[in-house]
Amino acid sequence: MRCLTCCPPVPRPRAVFPGRPWTQPISPEALRKRLSTIGVPARAARTAALFQLAVDLPAAVLARCLGIDISSAVAWQRAAAGDWHAYAARTADHE
Repeated sequence: MRCLTCCPPVPRPRAVFPGRPWTQPISPEALRKRLSTIGVPARAARTAALFQLAVDLPAAVLARCLGIDISSAVAWQRAAAGDWHAYAARTADHE
């Protein structure tokens, strides 16, 4: 039990995008509508965020943090980083 006279209450984390009521996070659909209203397509933003995460994180960490299958995380990494061996082979074939 916490002493109420000497210990301040522990603040609850605030939602990055508060919804209604403001103590709850916004729903995905409401966020999509807000982004669409200001001209940001949600799918493009999601794809860009996944690409950046795939560049910065190992596949195992990406899979665990996002709750996706490891094979999906590896596919995102390959798409984001590019398959340089395949590129070199294609380039060599065209010369």
